[in-house]
Amino acid sequence: MVKISGFIYFLKQDNEASLNSIRRNHRKSINKYCSKEKNYICRYHSLTQVNILDSSEKDKCPIIFLPGILGSRLYTQDGQLVWFSIYGISRNTENLAIENELAVKNNFTNLNGKPAVEREYGSVGLYLPLIDRLCADFPDREIYLFSYDFRKSCADTADKLNEQIEFILNNSAHEKVDVVGHSMGGLVISSYAEKYGTEKLNKIVTLGTPYEGAPNCIYVTVNGAFFGLPYYLIEQSGITREMVSKYPGVIELFPSVEYLKNHPFKEDEKTLSTEETENILRDKFGELYDISQAKIFSRNVNGAHKIAALNNSYFAVGKNRLTTISVIFKDGITKKIYSRKGDGDVPYDSGTMFGLLEKLGEDDKGRKRFVSFSVKHNNLLIAPEPLNWIRSVLS
Repeated sequence: MVKISGFIYFLKQDNEASLNSIRRNHRKSINKYCSKEKNYICRYHSLTQVNILDSSEKDKCPIIFLPGILGSRLYTQDGQLVWFSIYGISRNTENLAIENELAVKNNFTNLNGKPAVEREYGSVGLYLPLIDRLCADFPDREIYLFSYDFRKSCADTADKLNEQIEFILNNSAHEKVDVVGHSMGGLVISSYAEKYGTEKLNKIVTLGTPYEGAPNCIYVTVNGAFFGLPYYLIEQSGITREMVSKYPGVIELFPSVEYLKNHPFKEDEKTLSTEETENILRDKFGELYDISQAKIFSRNVNGAHKIAALNNSYFAVGKNRLTTISVIFKDGITKKIYSRKGDGDVPYDSGTMFGLLEKLGEDDKGRKRFVSFSVKHNNLLIAPEPLNWIRSVLS
C-alpha cells in the first residue's frame, strides 16, 4: 500500500481482509485515482468499496450517447411528459415556452442489462436501433443516453453533460468515458470540450453534426414550422414562431458567419452580402442572434477544431441527399435553395468543417477517423454501414 495526499490506496490485488480494512478506515468519498502500477487501477467509489481494474478492462469505459435536437423527452417538474407527446403538446403548449423549466429522466441509468421495455430511447424511438446495438455489441460496458433540454444553449447543456460524466466516473472504476453525439449532440460535445477540456473523454464520435450550422433552421424558425411537424398539428398545438425564436438552442443551429460567406442568402432575386444577411436576422431575432453567433464561433475555435486535432476523435457525415444549403427571404418568409451536397438536413460543408475533417487520416489502429455514407441524416443511426463503423471505433 502507498499513501497519497493523506489517503491510503491499494496498488494491486490483495486479500479481502486488507480491502475490508480500507473500507472500515475510510468512509469518505475520495473519488481520486491512485497511481497506475503493475496493470491495476484502483479507485474508491460509493463510499464503501474499492474497484480494481485489470489493464485489459480499463479501455471498456462507459459509453454516453447524446441525441440531436428534439431527440430528448422533456417533462414538467411534476413529471408530466411534454415532449414528445401529441396529447401533451396539444394540452400543455405553454410548458414549451423557454421561461418554463423542463426536466429529463433516466440520464443516470445504465441501459445495459435492462430489458428493452425499460430502456430510454429518446422522444420518438429514433435511437432504439443504436442503443440496442450498443448494448448487444458491448454487453460488459455501461451504456447511457444523455437527454437534455434542446431549447437551451449548448453551453448550458455542456454543464449538464459534465455533471453526468462526473457522476458516472465517481461511481465507476474508469477514468474516462466514450461519447457519441448525433447532430446537435455533437455540438454539445464541442461545447463541453471548450469549457471542460477533453481529459475525461476517451473516444469522441460525432454523426451528422452541423458544425457550421444548418440553413434549414432559419427556414423552420422564420416560417413558424417546428422541425417536420405537420402544419395542422402546429396550428392545433399553439406552438408559435415567437416561442421557437426564443430558443437559444435553435438559434445556435443557424449558419455561422463563415458559412454565410461561402453560401450567400438571397432576398427576392438579389444575392445578399454576409452583413446584409446578418442584419435581416438581427431584425428578426434581436440580440439573441449576436449572442448565438459569438457562441458558435467560440465553440468551433475552442471546441470542435481542438477535438478534430485529437487522434481519438471520429466523424461521420451523410451525403448525396437533397439538402437546404441556402434560403431566399421573400414576403416575410423564407424559401429553400437545394443541393445534393448534404444529408437532407446538414450541408456537407457544415458537417465537414469546410473540408477540414476530410483531411483526417487513420488512428493508431488503422481506423478511418472521417467517413461519409450515402444516407439521410437520421439514417446515420439506423443504416448497417454507419452502425458497423461506430462499433469498430468503440471496440
